Amino acid sequence: MEFEFESTPRPLSPLPTLTYPANFYSETGHLAIHLYLYMCTFVGFFNIPMT
Repeated sequence: MEFEFESTPRPLSPLPTLTYPANFYSETGHLAIHLYLYMCTFVGFFNIPMT
């Protein structure tokens, strides 16, 4: 699964877009997705033996 934030930049928060540059949204969204996928894998990996 790949998310293209660079090709379609859109604000990830209700804050005004003038406050932060487009790079902020791009980088934050990219890191957030990696962290989310990592946490899902991490939690899922340790939930299997417990159940």
